[in-house]
Amino acid sequence: MHEVDWTVAPEDDSVPAWQAQLDRLIPQELLLDPGLRIRSRVLAYLLVLGVICTVTAELAFLILTLGLEPGGKWVSHGAAVSMILVCLLSLVVLKVGKSMSLVANTLLTALFLVTAIFVGFLANVSAPPLFAGPLVVMLAFIIGGRRAGYFWLSIAMFSSSLVLALHASGIRFSFLPSPELNPYYLSLAMLVSAYGVIGVACGIGASAVEQYEDRINSERDRFQRLSALDPLTGLLNRRAFYQLLNTLAAAEKDDIHHCSMIYIDLDKFKQLNYTHGH
Repeated sequence: MHEVDWTVAPEDDSVPAWQAQLDRLIPQELLLDPGLRIRSRVLAYLLVLGVICTVTAELAFLILTLGLEPGGKWVSHGAAVSMILVCLLSLVVLKVGKSMSLVANTLLTALFLVTAIFVGFLANVSAPPLFAGPLVVMLAFIIGGRRAGYFWLSIAMFSSSLVLALHASGIRFSFLPSPELNPYYLSLAMLVSAYGVIGVACGIGASAVEQYEDRINSERDRFQRLSALDPLTGLLNRRAFYQLLNTLAAAEKDDIHHCSMIYIDLDKFKQLNYTHGH
């Protein structure tokens, strides 16, 4: 049985050339799911952007050196190389393993640590998680939704609270004010307030996006059902019939199972419809 070539013209899903090239990095299953398409694209774009930005920063370090000590240079170069390797391996895992959660958490962990190292050595501070936390939290809400966002929000708040506690106990960090000028409880209150604003704002945004995606999915499923059924009889229409026939033909071609089609011709059926109505 040969494959039937009676397919309906495909829907117009044209994308820019650059986006089509980047979409090759994403598994087809994720692109076909409306709820995961945007997030998987954002994740893949962040990985590619991470490689580009890290390579650019590393070239700038090699050219300018920024007056760092030899030890600081090697640490910065090691952080840059680690970030590049993490992004490249994450792209491979995303394409082969098709695991968005694993890739997203790996990227956020690497971004949190590497950003901490970069900021720490460039700004000459010892507790850069206070700087890296808000960026990671916002990306977690965008990539992983509310659950991942609140998970990383708790990690960022814990690490920042630990830094403040160490600062108040006598381990001084140069970028924090003296405990005598800014007591621990006041710094902690400001920290909780800042992360609270970030969590509430990002949570509301993520919730709105999820509700919007649910509405899109329900409407898409409804229109798919309507496009496959005949409104008069409730049976599969010609478009759905041809799609099913092509699926069976492909299975026949791959020797999965055998199928046959029975064609029944009713004489004067059109005249019957015209005379007595559909």
